[in-house]
Amino acid sequence: CKSNKRMYSYIQSRFYRSPEVMLGLPYNVAIDMWSLGCILAEMHTGEPLFSGSDQFDQMQKIVKLLGMVPPHMLDQASEAQRTQFFERIQLPTGIEAWMIRQANPSSDSNNNNSSSRSSSQSRHRIVPSSNPLASLSEVICSDASKKKRLPPGETGNTARNYELFVDLIFRMLAYDPNERIRPEEALNHSFIRSGDQQHHQQQQQQHHHHGSSSPYADRGRRGSVDDISDAVNPGSYQLQDFGTGTSHHHHQRKREAVPTQRAHQQR
Repeated sequence: CKSNKRMYSYIQSRFYRSPEVMLGLPYNVAIDMWSLGCILAEMHTGEPLFSGSDQFDQMQKIVKLLGMVPPHMLDQASEAQRTQFFERIQLPTGIEAWMIRQANPSSDSNNNNSSSRSSSQSRHRIVPSSNPLASLSEVICSDASKKKRLPPGETGNTARNYELFVDLIFRMLAYDPNERIRPEEALNHSFIRSGDQQHHQQQQQQHHHHGSSSPYADRGRRGSVDDISDAVNPGSYQLQDFGTGTSHHHHQRKREAVPTQRAHQQR
């Protein structure tokens, strides 16, 4: 869909759907930056960052990791949209505030038997993160080391690179699209620029030693933060497309890439 001609209110694959779309708010090309942040995290950890079983569960997973949606976004959403996920409660101080619902209201209305109520009560309570940056860092750094088991000496896995990587994704996952990092800012982010410098240094070393012509020959492993910074460097189309006014969704590119990969394997 075009950024200046929004035809649909329900777009994006669920795992990569931005909060403004879920809340039925006006959206623009910033929704793709949210999706890209989810994809970069998944590229590194091997698991979707937010793998909700339905839209309600999706919002719960987002809030658990990134904290509560800003009140001004909830105030702008329609009553029907926001009450799918949130409810107003009165705090001990007497102030009313929005809070994430612990049970899906639609499922409760459809299932009134005792077994459904007991299963709902046995669910773990969803507590919004009080430190989203730390929560995101824990998921990306801890989960990646357990699942990928990348060597600690890998060039792209330094503590500084992880810090920059998490910061970039955190900026991509800002709730408010007006505060979300813009494409030109992302391309100039320290994580991307450091990846360009390392890439250039490796090419120089390979040329000096007459090694392989492939800039990835020394790494040979997928999923390092260094590989990911190369994947979104200024020479890549992924980020540049965001400024054209056309919303290109990642799942469309994935489907287009599959036949090419299979044809290559057959050859």
